[in-house]
Amino acid sequence: MTGEVPAEVLNAMQQDLVARLSTGDANISVVVAEAVTWNDGSLGCPEPGRMYTQAIVPGYRVVLELAGQRYSYHADTAGYFVPCDVKLMLPPPGKTPTQ
Repeated sequence: MTGEVPAEVLNAMQQDLVARLSTGDANISVVVAEAVTWNDGSLGCPEPGRMYTQAIVPGYRVVLELAGQRYSYHADTAGYFVPCDVKLMLPPPGKTPTQ
Protein backbone atom coordinates (compact mmCIF):
# COMPACT_ATOMS: atom_id res chain seq x y z
CA MET A 1 0.00 0.00 0.00
CA THR A 2 1.33 3.45 -0.80
CA GLY A 3 -1.59 5.86 -0.77
CA GLU A 4 -1.12 9.61 -0.86
CA VAL A 5 2.32 9.82 0.74
CA PRO A 6 5.15 10.79 -1.65
CA ALA A 7 7.56 7.94 -2.41
CA GLU A 8 10.59 9.92 -1.20
CA VAL A 9 8.95 10.44 2.21
CA LEU A 10 8.08 6.73 2.49
CA ASN A 11 11.63 5.77 1.50
CA ALA A 12 13.13 8.12 4.11
CA MET A 13 10.87 6.66 6.81
CA GLN A 14 11.83 3.12 5.86
CA GLN A 15 15.54 4.01 5.97
CA ASP A 16 15.03 5.65 9.35
CA LEU A 17 13.32 2.53 10.71
CA VAL A 18 16.16 0.28 9.54
CA ALA A 19 18.71 2.63 11.15
CA ARG A 20 16.79 2.96 14.44
CA LEU A 21 16.42 -0.80 14.76
CA SER A 22 20.03 -1.43 13.65
CA THR A 23 18.87 -4.12 11.30
CA GLY A 24 20.00 -5.04 7.84
CA ASP A 25 16.51 -6.34 7.10
CA ALA A 26 14.87 -3.94 4.68
CA ASN A 27 11.78 -6.10 4.08
CA ILE A 28 9.42 -3.38 5.30
CA SER A 29 5.73 -3.31 4.40
CA VAL A 30 3.67 -0.14 4.26
CA VAL A 31 0.44 -0.91 6.15
CA VAL A 32 -1.07 2.61 6.20
CA ALA A 33 -0.10 5.69 4.18
CA GLU A 34 -2.67 8.45 4.35
CA ALA A 35 -3.02 12.21 4.23
CA VAL A 36 -4.11 13.77 7.54
CA THR A 37 -4.35 17.17 9.19
CA TRP A 38 -2.46 17.58 12.47
CA ASN A 39 -3.77 19.97 15.16
CA ASP A 40 -0.34 21.52 15.79
CA GLY A 41 3.37 21.30 15.04
CA SER A 42 3.82 18.19 17.19
CA LEU A 43 2.36 16.20 14.28
CA GLY A 44 0.29 14.24 16.78
CA CYS A 45 3.37 13.08 18.72
CA PRO A 46 4.02 15.67 21.42
CA GLU A 47 7.09 15.23 23.59
CA PRO A 48 6.91 16.40 27.22
CA GLY A 49 8.57 19.77 27.81
CA ARG A 50 8.60 20.82 24.15
CA MET A 51 6.63 23.68 22.65
CA TYR A 52 5.01 23.45 19.24
CA THR A 53 3.49 25.83 16.74
CA GLN A 54 -0.21 26.19 17.34
CA ALA A 55 -1.41 25.91 13.76
CA ILE A 56 -3.11 23.32 11.60
CA VAL A 57 -0.45 21.27 9.80
CA PRO A 58 -1.31 19.18 6.73
CA GLY A 59 0.65 15.95 6.60
CA TYR A 60 0.74 12.19 6.57
CA ARG A 61 0.33 9.20 8.86
CA VAL A 62 2.30 6.08 7.97
CA VAL A 63 2.41 2.66 9.61
CA LEU A 64 5.29 0.40 8.63
CA GLU A 65 5.62 -3.28 9.43
CA LEU A 66 8.89 -5.16 9.89
CA ALA A 67 9.20 -8.70 11.21
CA GLY A 68 5.61 -8.73 12.45
CA GLN A 69 5.95 -5.45 14.42
CA ARG A 70 4.22 -2.23 13.41
CA TYR A 71 5.80 1.23 13.71
CA SER A 72 4.08 4.58 13.30
CA TYR A 73 5.52 7.70 11.64
CA HIS A 74 3.91 11.13 11.30
CA ALA A 75 4.99 13.79 8.79
CA ASP A 76 4.21 17.21 7.38
CA THR A 77 3.82 17.85 3.66
CA ALA A 78 7.35 19.30 3.44
CA GLY A 79 8.78 15.85 4.25
CA TYR A 80 9.73 16.42 7.91
CA PHE A 81 8.75 13.31 9.88
CA VAL A 82 8.96 11.89 13.38
CA PRO A 83 8.61 8.37 14.71
CA CYS A 84 5.39 8.34 16.68
CA ASP A 85 5.97 5.00 18.30
CA VAL A 86 7.07 4.59 21.90
CA LYS A 87 9.45 1.77 20.93
CA LEU A 88 11.27 4.07 18.50
CA MET A 89 11.16 7.20 20.64
CA LEU A 90 12.79 5.61 23.69
CA PRO A 91 16.54 6.25 24.07
CA PRO A 92 18.90 3.30 23.57
CA PRO A 93 19.45 1.08 26.66
CA GLY A 94 21.78 2.72 29.19
CA LYS A 95 21.06 6.25 27.94
CA THR A 96 18.84 8.89 29.42
CA PRO A 97 17.00 11.43 27.23
CA THR A 98 19.53 14.12 28.24
CA GLN A 99 22.64 12.13 27.24
